[in-house]
Amino acid sequence: MELRVAIIYAVFVSASYPLSIYVGQSNRAVTSRNDHDVMKRRMKAVSAVSLFHLVFSPLFLARLEATSWLEGLSKLGVIPGLVVGTSVQFDVRNLIATAFDTFKVLALVSVLFIGPTWHYLYDCFLTGSVFGAVREDLITTFTDFQSLRDYIVSPATEEFIYSSVIMSIFLPFVRSNEISFTKALSVTPLLFGFAHVHHAIELHRSGRHSAVAIAATTVFQLAFTSIFGLFTNFVFVRTASVWPCIFAHIYCNFQGFPDLRIEASRDLQLAYYLMLALGIVGFKDLLYPLTQHSS
Repeated sequence: MELRVAIIYAVFVSASYPLSIYVGQSNRAVTSRNDHDVMKRRMKAVSAVSLFHLVFSPLFLARLEATSWLEGLSKLGVIPGLVVGTSVQFDVRNLIATAFDTFKVLALVSVLFIGPTWHYLYDCFLTGSVFGAVREDLITTFTDFQSLRDYIVSPATEEFIYSSVIMSIFLPFVRSNEISFTKALSVTPLLFGFAHVHHAIELHRSGRHSAVAIAATTVFQLAFTSIFGLFTNFVFVRTASVWPCIFAHIYCNFQGFPDLRIEASRDLQLAYYLMLALGIVGFKDLLYPLTQHSS
């Protein structure tokens, strides 16, 4: 199969995700993306699209490498322990390795967020009960409908589409030296980034933002999501599983983008910025060791 066919299919897969949330919306009143009915409809839409690609992408991968549907499914890394060769097997050691890989990747992103985590725990300490404050925040954060979208549906479906499916489409061409690994890894995250550009439409419809503010927000979001997509694609290739990508996405959604300014004394601000820097250095140094596939 030609590379251009794979590119066309990858663009189709990528575009189908954001387009699905607008299906059937043309005659509806414009409401906030955080409206209960809007969230419910969109979660159903992206889940349906993901299920569609879970069924049909293995067929494309099977055609790509002249293998079976099950082998195509196994390459997506969605079923830990599934091993397809001359026979179909369930390998418990592979399942355990995936769990360990997920833990290591979570440890890696925890290092990156060591500054915000320290600042959060320090604020909790000031309330008099770290455990109680953390427990209350977790209950508040994870028990509403928006949390279902932000911490379950979005991370799972986005990582399946943009890390698992998209990277699996191009890896055969990397192995055959038709494209370089660097190019596949660096270009494909742009599909993930552009999938978020549609938020600019919603900002414009709200009527509360200037054109400059919308443009700045869109450019920042495109850059941020593309960089994050680069990381999760790297993790997917290194671990051969989508689950470490999903849990890393959940953790990063929970943390949000680190605050660049905090209300604190000069000494605490200095400690915070030092930890931000240490987090970046630690992340760089631990990137390869903590994404090495466990065996």
